[in-house]
Amino acid sequence: MTGTPQNSPAGDESRAEFERLIGELRPKLHRYCARMTGSAIDGEDVAQEALAKAVEARATNDLGAGAAIERPEAWLFRIAHNTALDFLRRRARAEEPRADEAMAMIADPVDTAEQRQIAAASFRSFMRLPVALSRRPLTPSVAVPALRSMLQR
Repeated sequence: MTGTPQNSPAGDESRAEFERLIGELRPKLHRYCARMTGSAIDGEDVAQEALAKAVEARATNDLGAGAAIERPEAWLFRIAHNTALDFLRRRARAEEPRADEAMAMIADPVDTAEQRQIAAASFRSFMRLPVALSRRPLTPSVAVPALRSMLQR
């Protein structure tokens, strides 16, 4: 049985070289991903996911049997770019339902007659509050029962 490049001495050297390259490029990849996502924290998550994909692709020989990467820096940045785009698409899909919920909370376009009557009654009660109450500062000397009494008039 022949050994794969991962198990041979040449494979160990290429693995060490790959790990060194990842160590050197990690800060650049993080900055790139942070710029794409708009957040340093999300950028770190995307960079980690991209590096994990790159290591997995290399380990499972998705590159071809024993194929060397011609331009490893460009290859890693392409993986990071695609991973960031995937992240942005997932985030956009997750935010879409929230936008619909927010619109529903802002305004109810079709109020029922009962809701309009309740709102009108509340407004009339508010308008009957004495004007003096709004001019008089509330101090700790006003007891809670007295304040409730003033509000009910």
